[in-house]
Amino acid sequence: REEARQQAQEGPRREEEQGDNRGLPERLGRLVILLELVETEREYVRDLCVLVEGYMSKMAEEGVPDDMKGKDKIVFGNIHQIYVWHKDFFLGELEKCLEDPDRLGPLFLKQERKLNMYITYCQNKSKSEHIVSEYMDTYFEDLRQRLGQRLQITELLLKPVQRILKYQLLLKDLLKHSKKAGLESVDLERAVKVMCIVPKRCNDMMNIGRLQGFDGKIAAQGRLLLQDTFMVSDPEGVLLGRMKERRVFLFEQLVIFSKPLDQQAGLGLPGFLYKNSIKVSCLGLEESVEGDPCKFILTSRSPGGALESFVLHSSHLGVREVWTLQIQQILGSQRNCLSEYQNHVETSTFVEAGSAVSGSSLTTGEGNFQSGHNHSGPQGGSCRPSRIPQPARLHLRPHLGSDPEGPSRISGMNYRHVKMSS
Repeated sequence: REEARQQAQEGPRREEEQGDNRGLPERLGRLVILLELVETEREYVRDLCVLVEGYMSKMAEEGVPDDMKGKDKIVFGNIHQIYVWHKDFFLGELEKCLEDPDRLGPLFLKQERKLNMYITYCQNKSKSEHIVSEYMDTYFEDLRQRLGQRLQITELLLKPVQRILKYQLLLKDLLKHSKKAGLESVDLERAVKVMCIVPKRCNDMMNIGRLQGFDGKIAAQGRLLLQDTFMVSDPEGVLLGRMKERRVFLFEQLVIFSKPLDQQAGLGLPGFLYKNSIKVSCLGLEESVEGDPCKFILTSRSPGGALESFVLHSSHLGVREVWTLQIQQILGSQRNCLSEYQNHVETSTFVEAGSAVSGSSLTTGEGNFQSGHNHSGPQGGSCRPSRIPQPARLHLRPHLGSDPEGPSRISGMNYRHVKMSS
């Protein structure tokens, strides 16, 4: 640590020797943040070491209770992979940034794909918490005492979640000081954006992992685009007694309505119980409801033509605008896909008709259309017709897109349950 402090102090000296004293306090502040980043990284690696070389090694050596066999791997998820990467690679790369702070932005950009292993960890988190809660006061407490550890295993297993959030905060502080010092910060700005996206995906995966009672495959529903809590009712349920609190997840292929569950003792965050869903292929939108600017309606049209409606009451106007804009974009993409499919059918039919008249075998660059086959549109994507109720009014609001953190800043991100660690 003393060596790191000396390296941090040498940076300003080199800049002063070069005759550039402009913004020196901000440059010094930048190096102090880098020093904090490195020191907390070392502490983080030590905590991971306790989990891997302490708990995991002891459990592998001694074995686990009979009723816990097969569950022990779920407890730790991919923590061993995270530990090895930080210990053998990432910590050393961060230490190099003390001598050359300009390395930091490109470092996070190059390691974006590797940092996705935190998403995998968070996806397993709810299962891990459930198992740990069963053995918390018995097996794991005995193991903690025999290992001589101060922290509970639940606190140690939360460290990766806290760390991925800490990177975002430190990079934002570093970017602020760099701009005040007048330093080039393009790569650092891009790194900040990356480290806003990765924690959001981690948060998404933790919430999805807590969804109970859904029989389908979550992975088959595409990316999770938005999530938020609404008061939901049918169009006639205007009385407060008929409104129900629902956590709503908007995937690329499905909208899921779930009931928030009370937090259980020993578990980090509350779960959600599946209640209903709408396939995006059957989804319709009424983006405004008379008398309340915070309401919008989602509809689901069944194969038989029956229409089911859900009135969503958002917490404020900004949430409604983000959700309606995102849904408009989904429905617009589906309409474009359907239009391309229909144009392809018409073009192929015209060519086939001309070929029959002329007696020649004319073809187009995309091939002849034959009913019953699956075809791709002009852009090469697979486009199938779907029963989509076509909203009459879909007005995009471009100004919403100017938010550098995107819709997630308003909807779907909730870190109040996670305490920051140094």
